[in-house]
Formats: sequence, structure tokens, C-alpha cells
Amino acid sequence: MTETPDQYVERPPSTPDPARSVRYAVFDLDGTLHPDSLGILLLQDLHVSGICTGEPTEHLFRFLRALDQEHLHQQDRVATAYQMFAQALRGCEAGQVRDVARRLWKRERHRVFAYAVPLLEVLRSRGTTLILISGSPQEVVAPVAVSLGFARWRGAVLASRDGRYTGTYLHTPAAPRQKLALATEMIGGKENLPYCAAVGNSSTDIELLAGVGRPVAFEAGPGLAAAARRRGWPLADRHTLTAAHLGPPPAPGSFPCRHDRGEGPA
Repeated sequence: MTETPDQYVERPPSTPDPARSVRYAVFDLDGTLHPDSLGILLLQDLHVSGICTGEPTEHLFRFLRALDQEHLHQQDRVATAYQMFAQALRGCEAGQVRDVARRLWKRERHRVFAYAVPLLEVLRSRGTTLILISGSPQEVVAPVAVSLGFARWRGAVLASRDGRYTGTYLHTPAAPRQKLALATEMIGGKENLPYCAAVGNSSTDIELLAGVGRPVAFEAGPGLAAAARRRGWPLADRHTLTAAHLGPPPAPGSFPCRHDRGEGPA
């Protein structure tokens, strides 16, 4: 029997302000709320602890070391990384992985960007439903979401049988065309997209940002930055995201980034 983690846990938001047009806010995790990939940090911790070892793990580490930011978010690389990650965890006990993930987040929580906690608190006080969608495994996304007060969340969901991972995925949010579909489901349908804000930091987020009413490109590399300029989306960084998110709809390019990343084309 395949075990599937809960997609999200509903939290009742504060009383909404009808004057506000943003009812939902979708955030990415890796590179948006936290400077690193928590999925990769999780794999490293599993390797050090002896839970996840062997050639598939070493192969994935070699694959990741060979990538730079220019290629990391290209669709074929994302698909390959997902397959390799699933194989690396094949046979591992899911309970052990969840325990390591909880310890990882306890260690890493202090490294969230300084803007994150205050911004999330303000959004919750306005009645905005907070949604976290990440390509990192659900095992680490869930403790992050609970800790930071997200109402709904989804990470990559690994298939398991009898408490051990099978080497395949059930859901891969960072795969092409997945984030917008998942966000649409989690906000209750397409009719709510105009009332949804989203923050994305890579070219894999372009479809999501194009589908919501209030998109923000965060510390975007060349591919996403070019798409943002073409479409008139604001560009923000960790110093200006709060203003871009909470203020009146900004003019395109109003929030210049001081932290550029390299990235493949859109």
C-alpha cells in the first residue's frame, strides 16, 4: 500500500479585510524564504548519518556539483534531479528521513531571510491564506510550513510501501506545468487566481507568475528577469520584497535587485 502524506492542513485565517485584493499568497521555499536548497541539505544529512548511502547517492552528488545556477532550473535538469533523488532514497525508512528533516529545519530555521517572518505575519493579520509550494521533499517542507505558519503546503511526495521509499515520486511540484495547476487546486479554483499573489525566483516559476493576479519575481536570474520585464512584473530582492508584496501594485522594475543569480533562458 502506498502511503501519501497530507497535501496540506487547513488553518483558519484571520478575518479578511474586504478592501484587500490579495486573498492568497503563494511562496516558494528554496532561494526565496531560505538561501539554500533544503532538499539537497537533507540528502547531505542523510548521507552523513548513514541512512542514505551507495552509488545512487554519490551519482546525484556528482550531478549536482556539475551544475551551476545557469543550468540548475532547466526543465530537463529538474526532471533528472527528481529521478536521481528518488533512486537515492530507495529503500530508506520514511520515519528516519522525517526525523532527520525535522532536525535539519531546527538547525536551519535561523537562516531564513530577514524579510520572511515579518512579511508572513503581516499577511496573516490581513486574512491572507499562506501557501507554500516547493520542489524539496514533503518531509522537510512540512516542518518548515508548520514553523512559519503556512495554512497549506506541498513538497515533492515520494512513494513508499511498508514504510520504505520505492524509488519513485507521486507528486513533483517543480516539474514543468505543475506549480500553477497545484496552486489553482490549493486556492480553490481558477476563479481565485486574480486574488492570488505569488513569489517566484526561477524560470520554472514563469507559468505560475503568469497565472496569478499579483506576481513578483524575486532575485531573478536572466530567464525570469527577462520574462518579468516583458510582462511588466515587479522585480524584487530580499530588501525590497516586502514593499513589492504589501504596497499598491508597483510599476514594472520598481524594485531593482541587488542579488542577481545566473539562470538559464526562459
